[in-house]
Amino acid sequence: LMATAKDLGIKVVMDLVVNHTSDQHRWFQAALKNPASPYRDFYIFRQGHDGQQPNNWRSNFGAGSSWTAVPGEPNTYYHHVFSPQQPDLNW
Repeated sequence: LMATAKDLGIKVVMDLVVNHTSDQHRWFQAALKNPASPYRDFYIFRQGHDGQQPNNWRSNFGAGSSWTAVPGEPNTYYHHVFSPQQPDLNW
């Protein structure tokens, strides 16, 4: 690819996303299914406070909170700077 692009005078720009995965990724799915999963630490999970989300952080996409409730786990949320379908990795 790179050699052909160079021959054609085309520059290639690559974007590497390292701050989140898809909510369909096997790591995240395993983290959701089992709170004791080693993949749970790959993401940012927090307990809420007084029935509210962990804090007032907002999503960059203007979709409201950057916290989404974990199904089946009362008062537990996962963090996403962008959309809920892009849970943030715990760097």
